[in-house]
Amino acid sequence: MPYNTPYPTILYKYRDWDRTLHKSIITQREVYLAPPSSFTDEDDCRIPIRFDLLSRDDVFKKYVFHSKEDNPNWTRSQHRTHAKKMTNNNPFKNSTYIEIFHKGFFEDFSSQFGVLSLTGNPENERMWIEYANNHQGFCIGFNSEILFKYLGGGRVVRYYHELPIIYPTPKHSVNTQMNLEIYSKKIQYIEEEEYRTHRFSNDLLTEEERHIILPVEAFNCLILGRDMTPENKEDIKNSIPEIMRNLRIIEI
Repeated sequence: MPYNTPYPTILYKYRDWDRTLHKSIITQREVYLAPPSSFTDEDDCRIPIRFDLLSRDDVFKKYVFHSKEDNPNWTRSQHRTHAKKMTNNNPFKNSTYIEIFHKGFFEDFSSQFGVLSLTGNPENERMWIEYANNHQGFCIGFNSEILFKYLGGGRVVRYYHELPIIYPTPKHSVNTQMNLEIYSKKIQYIEEEEYRTHRFSNDLLTEEERHIILPVEAFNCLILGRDMTPENKEDIKNSIPEIMRNLRIIEI
């Protein structure tokens, strides 16, 4: 499925009303952009950049590319001399260096990046069981166009038997690296039918910045789980803020 595949009109988030932190999506119109370090899937957003697969010519081109970025006033000869020196002393031939580099890269990436995971299917049995307290929770539907526009865009997640290879720049552009990193998961998660939206900060993405208050227009509907207790149904309905009283409620 290509990245430019149109996303569904409505995207959904499964939640558990018995968990206090999950209630804020209704009571405060708040979503949380999670750091990748909190993901249960240890490969999610952790695909290593494969410096070890570069040929000597690729490494040379890489250092020329970065030299032009870092030293715009240098001559062509200076760029090439610098790149040749760096290629001869390429630290990415050292497996220990690569391991340390990837660990630091992921720690920085996780601290600067936040993900909101969604699905296009409100009848996903696996999602109801795992993320909505075995049908005792709820599912909130968002108007995807409004949501993505407000948060800065979103895409479908692609699933692989083997995760894609990510090469360093310039063999893969930064944009390609990010898309492969963020929107790639292993095939065993395909039942989640996931879409994602995210935010990235050049600095630390603070905990406060990860909590996003959405506009009322971003909300489409509230679906109550088929086994939700009468008490929780009453509680969730009474917890809807006045500004959201027109929210469509669906009882399975």
